[in-house]
Amino acid sequence: MLAIGFACTALTIDLTINQLEVLQLDGQKIERRLHRKEQFVKNFINDSKIRDSLRNITKNEFWAQGVIRNISERRNIYVQTFEKGRLKFWSGIKIVLETDSLLKEGSTFITWKNGYYEAIKKSSGNFSVVCFIPIRDQYPYQNNYLKNDFQKELISTNNLNIANLNDQEVFNIRNIDGKYLFSLKFKPDVRDTFYASLELCLWLLSMLLSFVVLTHWAVSIANKGYVRTAILIITAFIITFRLLDLEFRWFANNFDFEIFNPRHYASNYFFPSIGEFLLNVLSFTWILAFIHSYRFQIFKVEKPLTKLLSCIIFIITGCIVCFAAFITNDLFFGLITNSNISFDVTNVLNSNWLSWLGVLIFCFSILNLYLIIDSALAISDTLALNNKERILMFMGGLFVVFLDRVFFSDFTVFFFLFAIILLVSGWSYYRYKQKFNLSAFILCLLIFAVIGSLKLSRFQFLKERESRKLLAAKLESSGDPNAVLQFFNIEK
Repeated sequence: MLAIGFACTALTIDLTINQLEVLQLDGQKIERRLHRKEQFVKNFINDSKIRDSLRNITKNEFWAQGVIRNISERRNIYVQTFEKGRLKFWSGIKIVLETDSLLKEGSTFITWKNGYYEAIKKSSGNFSVVCFIPIRDQYPYQNNYLKNDFQKELISTNNLNIANLNDQEVFNIRNIDGKYLFSLKFKPDVRDTFYASLELCLWLLSMLLSFVVLTHWAVSIANKGYVRTAILIITAFIITFRLLDLEFRWFANNFDFEIFNPRHYASNYFFPSIGEFLLNVLSFTWILAFIHSYRFQIFKVEKPLTKLLSCIIFIITGCIVCFAAFITNDLFFGLITNSNISFDVTNVLNSNWLSWLGVLIFCFSILNLYLIIDSALAISDTLALNNKERILMFMGGLFVVFLDRVFFSDFTVFFFLFAIILLVSGWSYYRYKQKFNLSAFILCLLIFAVIGSLKLSRFQFLKERESRKLLAAKLESSGDPNAVLQFFNIEK
């Protein structure tokens, strides 16, 4: 019932909330935050002692540095002083006026070369102080560093723009005294709003509760002795859900969030964005956790299995573990090479949310691999094989893979590291009779960390090498289309 309730609420939000209501909500947020900045500026410039100190700020180096550091850098407010209409002091270069003669007393909304500002002026005789509050950037050219967005302290989303006189659906922004400053309008095809975030959360909660209900049903089936049927049901449902989402890209098409933006990461049909990557990994974690909880009952039969069938099942489980390891390696390689996400572990403090999300995906991938290994050990324990036969078959398979890596592919140290993980896991499992051993778990975790660190360095090296090849190819080319286009624009 809760799942249906969340889904109905999300559908109601999608059908009833219109853009005008969202525009009003975002506009009120900007106005409220702008008023707080205006109040600070008024308290600052209306203080006669501060105003007198600003008159002689060019003679006081420490006071000038304090204004630059505490007002401009921390609060994003630019202070300028004028005497007889001529500029005397400025706390930043983002906006610099040679004269304040065009500014009237109080608040004025102005357009500058790089954006829109609210100027608040306070005069005393032939001396005046002007504080500029940045509203929105407006650059003639945009790139990764120069973007035409509102200031982050006013609003974090990028849904609004400054309205023109011809725009109809607008929200008027007034200053703290009630004076009109400017109007806001919505950009076309806007979906990154508060209501969109709320709708997405409700849909996710509905899907999560649906998974919980499905899992509860599968648990009841498994407890009746139909473990493999329960695993098949939950696997089929979750995989079908993910395939439908990948086919129609429902999340990406209905919610304009950066996590579903392919410009950050895109690999193939099954991994079109880092958001879908995360959903795929979490979906398989759900399936593998269910399998792991019933790992001892998967091949629990009344009659013992034959020696031949036990050997075949043991070999198949070993192949599944190896296949899972190769898939995890390829996914991690694709996450590094097919994205513009920084995974510089030497500069953790400057890592953004995408970097941490990539680390989270890697951790869940390692967890999935651990669940597969532990489940494979539990399945092999139910087979009609003794420990000597298991170790002989394991060493035989290890030797076959070793020959394949030496003669038919690249041999690396990661082969031995992963083999050590399997040996330690198997030894701990059979030595302590299926009980959890903390020391063996920590050792495997450390080896996984070493593998991840070495793989990260290698993948980043390969990515950088390919980037250098592409750059060298561009340098060798006699005609650079980007340069030709730039020269053509200059000639015009």
